Amino acid sequence: MGIPVLGTGRQVLLPRFVNAHHHIGLIPVQLGSPDMPLELWFVTRLVMRRVDLYIDTLYSAFEMIASGITTVQHLHGWLPGNLAAIEAGAGEVIRAYRDVGMRVSCSFAFRTTRNSPRACRPACNRHCAAISRELG
Repeated sequence: MGIPVLGTGRQVLLPRFVNAHHHIGLIPVQLGSPDMPLELWFVTRLVMRRVDLYIDTLYSAFEMIASGITTVQHLHGWLPGNLAAIEAGAGEVIRAYRDVGMRVSCSFAFRTTRNSPRACRPACNRHCAAISRELG
């Protein structure tokens, strides 16, 4: 039919993939949390080693790109600190994905305390959206 064939004709061209539920780059065992039943595992996650968010995100981004994933929904767990700390963490995660050319949306959890009332949640969403727009 006049359509050119690329390669040998035995390959398959796939669309870009979306990872709609992603948490962290290094797996819990790599971070010092042994594999065990879920109820016990949650406790070990509280004391596992901390890693640089930017480097951890780069690690996972490279793994995803190698698998054909170009877009990710990053669902990060709880980050310590106030809204400014969460905003900084979100900025590092978004920057890492953008540095390798991935599209990203993010979600971060934080604890509600007397110093961070429930009213902060809409503000946090606005901050994450602003960071995402700023980084392109």
